[in-house]
Amino acid sequence: MGYGIHGLRITVELHQQGLFNGLKTVIELGSQDIMEQEYTANLLKANFSWQATGYPINPEILYRCLGFQTYKCIDADGRYGALVFDLNKNISEVYGYREQFDCVTNHGTTEHCFNQVNVFENIHNLCGVGGVMIHGVPFYGYLNHGFYNYNPLFFETLAVANNYRMIGMYLNVNQKNGDLVPYSYDLMEVLQNTSSFSSMAILLFVIMRKQIEKEFKVPFDRHYASSSLL
Repeated sequence: MGYGIHGLRITVELHQQGLFNGLKTVIELGSQDIMEQEYTANLLKANFSWQATGYPINPEILYRCLGFQTYKCIDADGRYGALVFDLNKNISEVYGYREQFDCVTNHGTTEHCFNQVNVFENIHNLCGVGGVMIHGVPFYGYLNHGFYNYNPLFFETLAVANNYRMIGMYLNVNQKNGDLVPYSYDLMEVLQNTSSFSSMAILLFVIMRKQIEKEFKVPFDRHYASSSLL
């Protein structure tokens, strides 16, 4: 688990767009590493007049530069002071952990959790009202990387079921630089019919805002909602 160029770039761009204004606390699923140390150093120097204080640069340094005052993460390995919780379990019920944060990130973690209901309910519960959830997960390729790859439909229905505001959805189709392409149905048609993408490993980035406090609701696939007798 970790930040590549695309994860770093979208995080800084969200800050530049003002999405993090007023947000002070962040928790990450996974004890993340930053893979691109030189790129990150140049990014921080260019955007935040950051002066190197030693390497490696870790995500806490990144979020401090973005204006966050509190940084925490959750991982079974305990690295970077991570809270040692099993994200397959409901951490509120099992560990009594009910703290909420302004920002919750999922950069390549949920695909390694078998229990998808619990891990996304954990994200829901960890995020306070008005808070932002950032996902960077496998979309295409990544064979045997984890248990799951994700479709845009997954996050669209998740947002509808839980009254999240969908802020943005992007794919890192151009892997030679940090460019991100906004998701659209037309783009999906291109991907489905272009053989050159068959060997690529593409990430899906999704940014959503939690608008109200309510119990987490498991989505129902909208393709079958009209015929459901439930």
